Amino acid sequence: MNTKRNRRLLATAAALGLMATVACAAPPPSANPGDTTDDVIAKLGKPQGSMTRGKLTTYYYDRGMVYFIDGRVQSATLVTPEEAARLRREQDKADEQRRVQLAAQQKATADGLEERNEHHADATFQARPASERQAYWQSFHKRHPDIDVSAELDETQADAQKEQRPDNVNGPRSRVEAIHARLAQLDADYAEARVNWKREEINAERTKLLTELAAALQGERPADNVASNNAAPKP
Repeated sequence: MNTKRNRRLLATAAALGLMATVACAAPPPSANPGDTTDDVIAKLGKPQGSMTRGKLTTYYYDRGMVYFIDGRVQSATLVTPEEAARLRREQDKADEQRRVQLAAQQKATADGLEERNEHHADATFQARPASERQAYWQSFHKRHPDIDVSAELDETQADAQKEQRPDNVNGPRSRVEAIHARLAQLDADYAEARVNWKREEINAERTKLLTELAAALQGERPADNVASNNAAPKP
């Protein structure tokens, strides 16, 4: 008797276990073609949103969308709850990345505006040759393409063209003096600079000035030689 009873208990337990397995593996509720809107709401709950265009109505769920025509399901694009949860995590991660990028962009823009205003108010910068100011604004435009400096670029280009005119009153010797003065100022600026981009900008300008200085000095030598050749001989 006990053996038969034990066998019945084991059979019952196996049947219950199989039922539990089947229940766990049962697919999530879905929307079948022909279902009414009430049928879908009974299965999936109220939609997060909906939109109607003509005969077509769309219900929006976390798991996807259900499409109705004349009040009955035409098709559905629903994923499993697990897939929906994974997609939400990915979307949250993407939203956070965009938030961080936007904050960084806003900070860079604010820093660029501050830098631009400082250079507008910097008398030493405004006294630089137009070619140097033009090079600075070109570099600024590359670093901050979202900030408009077209007026600064147009102004420095016009000033640079004036400086290159043959009737410009600033001769090569005055230019050499200006370069020496600017190099001295750059040395002082470099000592006070606290950020790498500023030091790189100073070094780039220093290199350009040294090249220009060498060319200016080379250009002076023929004039000096002419002057010495035209000088009256000493008695």
